[in-house]
Amino acid sequence: LGVPVMLGRLLSQKTKLEFGDHAASVEESCQATLTAFQQVQDSGRLAKILQIILKIGNVMNQDTDKGDAAGFRMDSLQKITNVKSNTGPNTSLLNYVVEVIERQKPDLLRLKEDLDRVPDGARVELEDLVGVVNKLKADLSQVQVVVDQAKTQSENSAPDPMIEVMEEFLATAQPRAEACDALIKDVQQAYQDLGRFLGEAEGFHKKQSASEYLRILVNFVK
Repeated sequence: LGVPVMLGRLLSQKTKLEFGDHAASVEESCQATLTAFQQVQDSGRLAKILQIILKIGNVMNQDTDKGDAAGFRMDSLQKITNVKSNTGPNTSLLNYVVEVIERQKPDLLRLKEDLDRVPDGARVELEDLVGVVNKLKADLSQVQVVVDQAKTQSENSAPDPMIEVMEEFLATAQPRAEACDALIKDVQQAYQDLGRFLGEAEGFHKKQSASEYLRILVNFVK
């Protein structure tokens, strides 16, 4: 075997050995993000806290053009620690919100329990996963090339055992890579659906990654 052929076989074997771990990592990361999205949507405590913040904000802004707002963007949660309430010079809006919740609805302070999987989702960078899957698919295509070359070379010689091994690998790996690709698209769609659920403007997902969005909630809940 020439050096290029041998190199192709070695790289194919490397792809075979590493594929399962890479695919599993993509699948687990996607599931972590989907679980985080679902927790945000399912949290009644979060919905009530956001309503309280909106109500307090409208009261504070009642004599301005920001009063009587129907909602606010999630990234506004990053700012409420810097906004001063009118209850005292050293009291932030967040402090005041917590005081109101402690007095009126203390159960809402258990919000962290509702969103315990959100930190896992916030660590996932979807663009990185896209890159991983694209490389997996490219590597599998190269394995297919090596198999086809081996078939051609073995037409007038003894059967090449590598062909059967790699064809069996490709028979399961190629569909799994496509499934990973589809799963990432499901996560991207779920992110857009989450934004619509929370009243975000159309196209918000192009300006802010899913991990950035979830980190806002992680920091808010701390």
